[in-house]
Amino acid sequence: MQKLILLILLSLVVIQAEDSYLNIFNNNRKYSFKVSLANFGQFRYGHRLTGRIQIGANYTYWGDEVDLNRYNITDKKYVPVNQTINLFDKDVLDTSGCKYYQQFNDVYIQKYGFPIYIVDRGYCTFVRKANLAAKTGKMLIIIDNSDKDDVSESIISDNLSGEKIKIPVVMVSKKDGNIIKSLLEDEMRQSEFQENSLVQASIIIFQPYSKQKSEVQYWMLPAELDSYVFLKNHASFLQYLVQQDKLVFELHFVIFRCNQVCQDYYKTNNQSTESFCIQGGKYCHPDPDGNGPLSGFDSLKLAINELCVQNLFPQYFFEYFTALNDCYQKTPKRLLECGENAFKKVEDLKPEAQQASFAYEIQECRLAEIEKGKLLEQEYNLFIEQGLRFYPALFVNGSPYRGDLTQKEGVQEFIYEGIENLQSKNL
Repeated sequence: MQKLILLILLSLVVIQAEDSYLNIFNNNRKYSFKVSLANFGQFRYGHRLTGRIQIGANYTYWGDEVDLNRYNITDKKYVPVNQTINLFDKDVLDTSGCKYYQQFNDVYIQKYGFPIYIVDRGYCTFVRKANLAAKTGKMLIIIDNSDKDDVSESIISDNLSGEKIKIPVVMVSKKDGNIIKSLLEDEMRQSEFQENSLVQASIIIFQPYSKQKSEVQYWMLPAELDSYVFLKNHASFLQYLVQQDKLVFELHFVIFRCNQVCQDYYKTNNQSTESFCIQGGKYCHPDPDGNGPLSGFDSLKLAINELCVQNLFPQYFFEYFTALNDCYQKTPKRLLECGENAFKKVEDLKPEAQQASFAYEIQECRLAEIEKGKLLEQEYNLFIEQGLRFYPALFVNGSPYRGDLTQKEGVQEFIYEGIENLQSKNL
C-alpha cells in the first residue's frame, strides 16, 4: 500500500506530473477539467474511457430501462424526473457515494455503456466509494473535491484496503464538480428526450514519454514488506528488459533529514534520533515496524546494502534482491541477517562474483557510507528533487505511475509505454 510521507521530518517541493483531463460533452459543447489520479485502482494508460455521467445516488428513475419510464413512446415526450430537483442539497439527496447503488440493467448498458459516477468527497473513505461503484458495474468514479478548487496537489490515498479496486478513480475541483452537477440537473429537467442533451464524459489517462532506452525508478522503504511486493511481482520482467538493453532500472530509497528543529522536538519529548538516524540526524528512516524489533537505523543499514550492490555490482542486483526477499518474507524480524545471507547467496549463484571480491567490496562500501554517506547524500538530493509525497512510488521516464502497484497488468503496460519501438508486448 502507498503511504504519505511524514512531513514532520522535512518540507517537500511538489513536482507536478503531466496533467490528465476529463472532457465533458453536452448540447454540442465541450468542457475540459483537470483531474487528480488516485494512488489505487487500475488505470489503462493511453486508453480512452467514455460513458454517460450519473450522479452517485440512488433515485427511482436512474438505471431504469434506458429511461423508458421517463419516455412516453406515444407522444415521444421526455417526462422530467423532477422540475425542482437540486443535486447540491445534501439534505434531500445523498450524493456521497457511501451507500449501495442500484444495479444498472443490461438495456441501459447496451445503449450507453457502463456509467460513470460523480460523487461528493467525504463521509466515507475513497476506497469505499470506489468499491461500491465497482460492485454495480461502474467503469470510472469521479470525486467532487468539496474542499478545494485546485486538485493539482490533492492525493486520493488508499486506506490499506484498496488492492482489489479494478476501476480508475479521479478527482475534479469543487468548481468543476459544480459545473458537472449543473449540467446533470439540466438534463434531468428536460421535457424533450434528445441524445445530445445527455452528459457524456471521456478521459485519456496520460502515459509516460517513450525513449529508446527507458528509465524506470522505484522508490521505497527498505524494511517495509509492502514495498517489496512490487519488486517481487516484477523482478523477472524488469531483469529481462534490462538484459535486453530496453531499460535502466534504479531502486531508490526514501531518505529523511532530521534538522535542528526536528531534533529539538524529540529532545522535548525525551527521545533520541539515534534509533532512526546516522551522522547526527543527516540521514534518517522511520521505524519500519512500530513496536517490533527493527529500528529506523536497521532500515538505513539495509538501504546502504542495496545502494552498494546497485552501484558496485548492478549485474547482480536482481539475484541479491531475490535472495533477500525470499529470506525477508519468511523471517521479517531477521532483516539484517537476511541481508548478510543474500550476499552469500549471490556468491554461491555467481562464482565470478566471489572472484570479483563481491562481499569484500560491499563491506567496504557499507563502512564508507556509515562514515561519509556519499550514496545516501545522492539519494537524499534526488528525493528532494523528485518531490515525493507518498511511497512506494514508480516513475517511468520521469512520469509517475498512479494506481495499484501490486496489479501486474497496469504496471507492466505503463512500463511498456515508456519504451520506443517495442516490437512485442509479450516479451
